[in-house]
Amino acid sequence: MVKSEYKQYDSELADKIGDRSLIWIGARGCDILPLLHMPQLKTVFSIISPMRAFGVQDLCYESLTQKRVDLDSYSIDYDNSNEAGEIRKQLFDALNHNCVAVPYRPLRFFASIYYPRTKFVEYLGLFHQMQTAFEHKIWVETELNNMGLMLSLGYIKQIWITHVL
Repeated sequence: MVKSEYKQYDSELADKIGDRSLIWIGARGCDILPLLHMPQLKTVFSIISPMRAFGVQDLCYESLTQKRVDLDSYSIDYDNSNEAGEIRKQLFDALNHNCVAVPYRPLRFFASIYYPRTKFVEYLGLFHQMQTAFEHKIWVETELNNMGLMLSLGYIKQIWITHVL
């Protein structure tokens, strides 16, 4: 994909988000760096690898605890620590206005935060109970291939911008 196509997608994405805040909820804060230039990006919640960017609120579990967890075995859904509680509280507070929430992966506790806010929070992700099938990458790729879909990254981005937002 050429640079001009990325600029077009970025422009379309920014137009779809409009004046709403963009909130990233992910395993790694640094995963959102490609969208750092977007003025709507206001808040990043992560488990490891904080983003550390000027002008963006960044709350990372690793920064709070001063230790890195194994992402293959850790889930904030089952963590009762004060630090995990602080992230949940801050996320609860961050979703009290017109915004778009983008998760890296679904979280069980997010549903309880999101549903009372459906009037002003747009959630661009799966819910935790729908995620299991999609975690079996070989199945997903085989089924897409069986449907005749050999998707490129550009095509996937266009679908996301057009149909999800």
